[in-house]
Amino acid sequence: MKTPAGEEGHNPSNAVVGTTVKEIVDYNAQRLWLRIKNLSQTVCYVGLTQGVSAANGYHLNQNEVLVIDLTNPYSGPIYGITSVSTANLRIIEVSRAGSQ
Repeated sequence: MKTPAGEEGHNPSNAVVGTTVKEIVDYNAQRLWLRIKNLSQTVCYVGLTQGVSAANGYHLNQNEVLVIDLTNPYSGPIYGITSVSTANLRIIEVSRAGSQ
């Protein structure tokens, strides 16, 4: 990944989410953008609190991408859960240099 000057690139990471709430992205005050893609057929429900559930979470279907960027900034943690089985997520984040 090519990283613009003054920014720090992060290698893509994976998260496996099941039927118990899991933090999939840590707090990062220096976050510039973040992409979370669901690689599984299982729907993953994503939210900004540990109270995320199938009833209140953002539905991330197979191959859908959740985008956090300067248009809709958020630096806090992100949580996920499924109602059945597990979902495999791919995550990539870019932060300001010197963060974390």
